[in-house]
Amino acid sequence: MRVILTLVRHGESTDNLKSLWAGWRDANLSNHGMNQAQRLAKSLESYPIKAIIASDLTRARWTAEQIRDHNKTIPAASFTTSDLLREQNFGKGEGQPWQQAQWQRKSGRDFKFEDGESLHDVAARAENVIVSYPKLNFEEYQLTQG
Repeated sequence: MRVILTLVRHGESTDNLKSLWAGWRDANLSNHGMNQAQRLAKSLESYPIKAIIASDLTRARWTAEQIRDHNKTIPAASFTTSDLLREQNFGKGEGQPWQQAQWQRKSGRDFKFEDGESLHDVAARAENVIVSYPKLNFEEYQLTQG
């Protein structure tokens, strides 16, 4: 059986507008972000969806709820939230302006902000979602970040 995994990013958040690092901060969607989420949901209304798993943070959950509410798949997709799908935790960089925290940013998947997590940590969390949700029924998968 072939499984298609579709990854969706939430719409623009209020922290995006303010140019703030907001990995685990529960920033709401901006008005523009809500419109983006609704347009995305409309574009996916006929897309066959069996399961929706979203981050538990408001911006991602609201975006996923729009997709669920507009989708016409029968039966309706199951809907779950998980903190394992949160964005990268920027630790002490959370809520800081991109320019002020940018000096700390180094290239490499092992780099962490103080009290934060690396891209490798994020990948491990995402992989846990794939293996923890039997409804996804993945026989084979490859997880990449870029």
